[in-house]
Amino acid sequence: MYDVVFLYSQPFLEETKHSAMASDAVRTSMERLNVARELKAIKKAAHKKQYPLTILTRPATAHHMLEACSYGMRIFHFCGHGQDDGIIFESEKGVASSVNLDTIKHNFARLIAQTGSAPPLAFLGACRSIKSGEILSQAKVPYVVASI
Repeated sequence: MYDVVFLYSQPFLEETKHSAMASDAVRTSMERLNVARELKAIKKAAHKKQYPLTILTRPATAHHMLEACSYGMRIFHFCGHGQDDGIIFESEKGVASSVNLDTIKHNFARLIAQTGSAPPLAFLGACRSIKSGEILSQAKVPYVVASI
């Protein structure tokens, strides 16, 4: 069990398809986030309170989310981009990968089934993450911080 699971999403590109043909895909660069600063702030706050934290830090990929759920956590912290219908992870190739609300719900249901409880706190450091936060609340995460 980890105190904090810190998943961050820093995809280089967002791919938009205008039709079913892969050749029609348009790739645009995504805004870079200061993930290192956010992680440093967490560690500094814990150190200031003399509270040792075990932190699992991974890129936010589907594989790493499932891995984190199998270990269990006290705090789930996501640092990345959000959208109205979910959050954005990244593929192994650095391309944005949307994670819809149903997938978020399924992953946390799996976490609860494996560990017997939801993490007490989830922090979604992403724009437009309010619906994702509501899904986590419905999944019995007692405290959720999300953004409009």
